[in-house]
Amino acid sequence: MARNMSFALTTEQFKARTKSVTRRSGWLHAKAGDIVCGVLKSQGLKPGEKIERLGGILLTDVRREPLRRLTDDLDYGFAETTREGFPEGHPLHWPSEFVTFFCDSHKGCEPDSPVTRIEYGYLDEPCPYCADGARTGLPGNACENCMNTGLKYPAQSALYIQQGREP
Repeated sequence: MARNMSFALTTEQFKARTKSVTRRSGWLHAKAGDIVCGVLKSQGLKPGEKIERLGGILLTDVRREPLRRLTDDLDYGFAETTREGFPEGHPLHWPSEFVTFFCDSHKGCEPDSPVTRIEYGYLDEPCPYCADGARTGLPGNACENCMNTGLKYPAQSALYIQQGREP
């Protein structure tokens, strides 16, 4: 079962698919290839309140780096704040503003604090081969219908091919 990752501070960016990188003060266990479920919030739920799922993501790059790297290298900082979902024109596009925002929203965080930078892709993007399928948490982010083959019944088609028949 996929772990939940909260996007409470960047829900709109997640929903709009303008965010492909997130920074976490924890998540030391995360590694590229992990499948995670993005949620509105996963802690501090009131009695009867349920987790609101936003969608599945596949972690593609995970590394630790000091938060201040965003301000030490401004080219990197501006590129990263864009990946965080804050494009040019947004106040948090400025690396210094983003670092302040992050520290203010994460208890005990300082600009020198190491954070986990997580890059990811969305798993529910449309399949490039069939109109009615969506890529899911299947291995290789495969389409739930055609398994990224473009064939209507890929398992049956593979059997037919193996038997020398037309699919």
